[in-house]
Amino acid sequence: FCLYDCDIPVQGAVAIVLTTADRARDLRPRPAYIAGYGQRLAFEVAGRIGSLSSYMDGGRSSSRLTWERSGFSPRDVDVAQIYDGFSASVIYGLESYGFCKEGEALDFIQDGRIELDGELPLNTFGGSLSTGRIHGLWHIIEGALQASGRAGARQVEDVNVSFVGASAPIVQGTTFIFVREPY
Repeated sequence: FCLYDCDIPVQGAVAIVLTTADRARDLRPRPAYIAGYGQRLAFEVAGRIGSLSSYMDGGRSSSRLTWERSGFSPRDVDVAQIYDGFSASVIYGLESYGFCKEGEALDFIQDGRIELDGELPLNTFGGSLSTGRIHGLWHIIEGALQASGRAGARQVEDVNVSFVGASAPIVQGTTFIFVREPY
C-alpha cells in the first residue's frame, strides 16, 4: 500500500438514534429501519493484524447472518456502503459479502456498475478514502440516509434496500440492512 491507499484519521462525531418501529413512524425527518444485522468478532492480539483469509471469513459470516435475518440477498440491494479504509477493502467486501464470486470483484466494478446511477451504487458519500477515517460510521449514516430518501444530491432513486458492510483486520465483520419501510 501507498499513502493514498489508506484513509487518514480525522475528527468527527456521529449520533445514531435507535427506537422501535412504532415510535419511528411519526418521526421527522423520515427514519430508516434496520431489517437485519450480523457481526463476527475475532479480535487479534494487539499489534498483530489478521490474515486475508480471516478478513474474508469475517465478511462472509457477518453477511450470512444479515442475509438470513433480513430475508434479503445481495441481488435485492439497491445501494451499498462498504468500508474502504484501504483501497483493497471494497474489493474484498464485494466478494466476501456475496455481491460477486471471489476473484471477480475487479471485473464487477467495471463499466459504471458502482456509479450513482449504476447497477450497485457504492459508497455514495465518497467513502473513507475521500472523507477520512471514523471507522465505518460514515458508511452507517449514508446507508440510513439512502434508505430514508434523505441523501440529497447523492440520493439513489427508489432505494428500498441499503447494505452497509465493514470488515477490518482486527474486528472482522459487521453488516447491516437498512430499509425504507418498517420491517
